[in-house]
Amino acid sequence: MIDTVQNKKLKNLTWLLMIISSILPLVILKEVFKIEPNWFFEAQLIIFFILLLASFIFDLLKKIRLYILMVLILIGTQWLTTIIQSLATWNNLFNNITNDFILLLLKGQLLKLAAALIIFIVLLYFKKRPKNFFIAMGDIDGEVKPIKFILTEPPNWKKLGFTFAIYLSIGTLIFLVIAGGIPSLDKLISIIPIFPLIIIFAAINSFYEELGYRAALISVLEDKIGSKQSLYLTSVFFGIAHFYGVPYGVVGVIMATFLGYIIGKSMLETRGFFWAFIIHMILDILIFSFMALNMITPGG
Repeated sequence: MIDTVQNKKLKNLTWLLMIISSILPLVILKEVFKIEPNWFFEAQLIIFFILLLASFIFDLLKKIRLYILMVLILIGTQWLTTIIQSLATWNNLFNNITNDFILLLLKGQLLKLAAALIIFIVLLYFKKRPKNFFIAMGDIDGEVKPIKFILTEPPNWKKLGFTFAIYLSIGTLIFLVIAGGIPSLDKLISIIPIFPLIIIFAAINSFYEELGYRAALISVLEDKIGSKQSLYLTSVFFGIAHFYGVPYGVVGVIMATFLGYIIGKSMLETRGFFWAFIIHMILDILIFSFMALNMITPGG
């Protein structure tokens, strides 16, 4: 009975910390109260630094200390990215780039790659081997567990991975066309020369987000609150993060949460990174292509 109460408290605490670490408080402040809190990410950093210190005192926090640390690193690298991008020294490195899309993505994705490296090194220190935090091919045609009312007799991940990649791509494309319109043939031809860069940027972004928002968090929570709760929590966290992203708004949150659930499920069931990375990268290629066409911007 005591263990059950403790487990429930731990789950509730972990969900509360997820909400605090997400941009949901920021969305509420901006959209409901019309407040622009320039101190938001600094406040999150202070809160999670205090929680990390408190985890050496309180047993309940001690159990999820590694989760608190990973969230602190995730928020910290995002904060540092924002600071670095505002520095004249950093921006001067890209003076020779005239294409706005390449300039925007290059400045951001290089920093995301650095952040991913930091997260990887920290996880490697604590988890010892990359496969212990899902950085492995995994069983790409492994068994798919049923999803009530949606997948009652699912195929293996090899078939399901391709199927979901197609369906999610169609859904994302519909959103992009509704938001940005149908690109003309001339516009599509115009981005062919930079399409290899679009693929590279999509690969970096997918690796960073799947490592930071999914592999890192699931790997440190799975044995604490269970795989199911870890999947739900990281899916919602990923979804909330897209309120000001692409797709954006409430629709973006719903789409990103569903995507997070499917690719998080693929990680847990294949014990690998393959399907999560591939599906995410395909969707990012579509999104970045529309950004390159100047037909859509993050947050609408």
